[in-house]
Amino acid sequence: MNRVLNSNGAWTWNIKRAGFKMHADDVNVLKLIYAGLDNTGTTSPVPSSKPSVSQTTSPAPSSKPSISLVPSIAPSISRKPTNSCSQNRMSIFVIKLKKNGESAVIGTCKWLRTMRKKDRPRARAICSKTDTFNGIPPASAVCQRTCKTCDDSHTSAPSMAVAPSSAPTGVCYEEDAAYFCKKVKPDGTAIVNTCSWLQNLSTEVRKTKVCARTLGFPNTKTASDVCSATCNPNTCS
Repeated sequence: MNRVLNSNGAWTWNIKRAGFKMHADDVNVLKLIYAGLDNTGTTSPVPSSKPSVSQTTSPAPSSKPSISLVPSIAPSISRKPTNSCSQNRMSIFVIKLKKNGESAVIGTCKWLRTMRKKDRPRARAICSKTDTFNGIPPASAVCQRTCKTCDDSHTSAPSMAVAPSSAPTGVCYEEDAAYFCKKVKPDGTAIVNTCSWLQNLSTEVRKTKVCARTLGFPNTKTASDVCSATCNPNTCS
């Protein structure tokens, strides 16, 4: 009994049982032990056979990687090219100059693109030319995508206006260097001439014939629109 008390109940002994109940002698012993212990709540009167489990243990580390909710500050990358490369399918350019210096064969970027698919060497030859005609530029300046001149100094098509496209109302006005569409060729190109060339035709019949034409070609006018003084002398004041 004393050794049980001296060890604060940390001792074992064999108990007697009567069936499923403790023997009366063992019950008396337990009562004596309980009475002799310091019952302040700091020790348990009956030793526990199960280990105590601390409720402050840290949870097991997660095997999943942590995900940051902070948005990225990396700048977005634009897919658009920084260098402009413009091409209008209806822009006109000089294919070749005529010997007289007052007429030229012209084409459109649409025509050149089709030509490049059919005859690549000819298209390359046209793109390599630098001829201009009264403000009409070469192909490399306006058909940059087809000629692959996007990295050249040309960033946009130059202005092709040389003179007013039609005469002011009520007056006879024309510029000698102004060009008009004289003929549309079967291959999709056109011939342009100047008002100076029209003025120097040998006969009035030829002049009248040219002035009467109503041919249409992108970014060009007819002779009667551009060379009104020559084509319409009787209607001008």
